[in-house]
Amino acid sequence: MPGYTDDQLDTFEKIVDTNKIVYCWVNHKKKKHAVDTKLLMKDQTLKKVRLMFKEALDFTSSFNANRLKLRESLHLTEGIELPESQLLINFVEEKTCRHIKLKVLQLQRKQSDNGLQIWEENVELQGLIFLYIDILNLPLGKRMRALAHLEREVSRLSMIESSEARNKAVSKREELRKSSLVNRNQESEQSIKREIAKIWAEVDNMSLGMEHFFRELGRIYRIFSVHFQSHDIVVKLPQLYAELLISGHIIELLDGDTGAISEAWFSAICNCICKKFPKLRIFVISILGLQSSGKSTLLNALFACRFAVSVGCCTRGLFMRLLFLEKNLSDQLGVDAFVLIDTEGLGASEKMDDPESEKKNRILATFAMGVSNLTILNVLGESTRDLTEILQMAIVTMARLEKAEMAPDILMVQHISERNKAKLSEPEEKFRIALQEALKVAEEQDIEMGIFNTKCLHILDERIKKGQLLKQFRPFKNGATVYAPPSEQYHEDVVNLYESILADCKNSRRKIEFSEWNSLIQGYWRAVSLENFAVHFKNIKEIYEFIELGKRITKVKETISRAFLKHEESVMQEIRSKLQNWSPDNRANENSRLRNECLKLVELGIEDVLNCDNNSNCGECKKVKKERVELEEYLKEKDNEKSETETKQTIENYIKLNHQSVSDKLTRMLSAIII
Repeated sequence: MPGYTDDQLDTFEKIVDTNKIVYCWVNHKKKKHAVDTKLLMKDQTLKKVRLMFKEALDFTSSFNANRLKLRESLHLTEGIELPESQLLINFVEEKTCRHIKLKVLQLQRKQSDNGLQIWEENVELQGLIFLYIDILNLPLGKRMRALAHLEREVSRLSMIESSEARNKAVSKREELRKSSLVNRNQESEQSIKREIAKIWAEVDNMSLGMEHFFRELGRIYRIFSVHFQSHDIVVKLPQLYAELLISGHIIELLDGDTGAISEAWFSAICNCICKKFPKLRIFVISILGLQSSGKSTLLNALFACRFAVSVGCCTRGLFMRLLFLEKNLSDQLGVDAFVLIDTEGLGASEKMDDPESEKKNRILATFAMGVSNLTILNVLGESTRDLTEILQMAIVTMARLEKAEMAPDILMVQHISERNKAKLSEPEEKFRIALQEALKVAEEQDIEMGIFNTKCLHILDERIKKGQLLKQFRPFKNGATVYAPPSEQYHEDVVNLYESILADCKNSRRKIEFSEWNSLIQGYWRAVSLENFAVHFKNIKEIYEFIELGKRITKVKETISRAFLKHEESVMQEIRSKLQNWSPDNRANENSRLRNECLKLVELGIEDVLNCDNNSNCGECKKVKKERVELEEYLKEKDNEKSETETKQTIENYIKLNHQSVSDKLTRMLSAIII
């Protein structure tokens, strides 16, 4: 190979046995040694593979690499291992990932106001952070190599450390599956589920990633920006991270554990980018999908990224990458860069039936869609129900937010084993109908839902009406084996989707500058995280039921108010009649007797409203009874014990409130008259 040094050759020969170095020229036109991975277990194919290995091992011909006309385009690549990153890796290996996460990275765990004290007292934290800062202070090229080295090794150490617990979680899940098939014992199933949750929590305690270093640095930046404003951490670090982001490095946008944005830290990095590119025009693309549906893989295939991929949950929260466009493409599209947002997988199996996890899914989906020009929905197979319900609520929530300044567009990518239009048109149609229902709720139930603005949903409405929602993807690989080659059809589908994204960008009516988006993203997150209404519902059906129940409760409350008003007027008449002959000159004991009699009238008159059965002559009380019976029957039909209990309590509280209010009013009136 041209351009190699003696040292590089020595290094290479130490790694590979020199006797086995063989130069070969691959001619793709010869099919003699082609192996079809679909037939890998067939005897004929296995025989061919063995002969190929034998031929390769017996090969003795030499080949002059200099005859290849590659010149300087072919050379030995530099390794990613650097002394600075190795020091930090050694530190992590010595302390263990669990210890680092639970005992060293204290600022992101405690979220307390005495951050400076924690920093000053935690010597291990100082040591770790300064080792990390040494990496960040490297020149950009070396900095990116060192971070790649650190990411690889920390990930490896975490996997080794947590492997036993992961295996235990897998075996417990299998135990749960067998238990649900055989015994159907709910108590036993719940016990196993609690054990699985406990094991996964322990796995999480041993899972250390680059995002944890980034988060801790964010907390330290906030502390130092208050107490040590001229320190290098405040002055230099945002600039160093801005350089990484500009060069395509991925950073965490939203903390997946606390569900928060480190506003000061994120703003400081973005402000450095804005100073370098004050008029940077961007198009924001996010991706949403259920866990393990291949979201990160798809983004990596589309834009040559390095978002983390693995089986199970490998993305927590939101991650972003800034991808600058070549000038000719930038001029065509009217933007300078793409912002790519990779999201946490929704509907994680280990979080099933957890209301808080379901709420978090809806918040994440709302936020990711609300700050994007285009959201790619990644669907694996034919089932779209869970994702549809999450998106329905995201659409309604966006319409409720005053900060909804972006107008999100959607493309749905469906990964299928074969293209069968008849088989796959039904899920697509259901998905369209579900999204249209969400738009309908936003438009028609605007008063009941507190809808602020539906303009942000018009682009989505147009795409659904035009039938341009779906993109179907064929399998990623040819064959089912691990080493099966990539599928040409998948490549074609990726290119087709990429062209659709470019077309959407070109036709987008909402081009935004990076500085504006930076401001929007923080305000929008505050608005979403404070949204405590829409995100509590699982789907549109629940919203309609909530609105209907609200109307029925309001009707009962109105009849109760009218009944109390009628009884109030009746009691007031009786009191006036009894006090007709009263005089201020009466003796004290006479006044006391009259007062007690009137108070008895108040007590009996108001008590009757709570016992409608005993007051058959009162028309208003009959109406209260009738409305309450109808409400109870409606709740029984819905078969929601929690809702039934809460509604009954609401009605009882309202009756008590009215009782107290009317009683106090009549008592004050009586006191005023007798005085």
